[in-house]
Amino acid sequence: MKELVELHGGHIYLTSQEGWLLATSSGTPLLRNSSTGPTLMMANDSQDEIIQSGSKWLQKAYGDKPPVSHEINSATATLGHERYYIDSFFLNLTRLPMVSFIPLEWGVY
Repeated sequence: MKELVELHGGHIYLTSQEGWLLATSSGTPLLRNSSTGPTLMMANDSQDEIIQSGSKWLQKAYGDKPPVSHEINSATATLGHERYYIDSFFLNLTRLPMVSFIPLEWGVY
């Protein structure tokens, strides 16, 4: 995923429909150690400020579960202390529905 954003900058991350972090273009850990072994991390709990604030921004836009046919495009999102253009959509894969979140820094795209 990192190669996808190298040219233009920004981030990309994928979560499950419930918000579990599945993949990211940053080096942010996807797993957390627990007493039962490693578990996936929620995007809201990510160490990456953009992923964490992006997840909270999406939760305001989608609620707890994104609708299957919904797509969000916004040029007015503030994540952390920067403005971003947001492109987010639901990937309705048979075994693992996912949400894609692509924030691009304002003026980069």
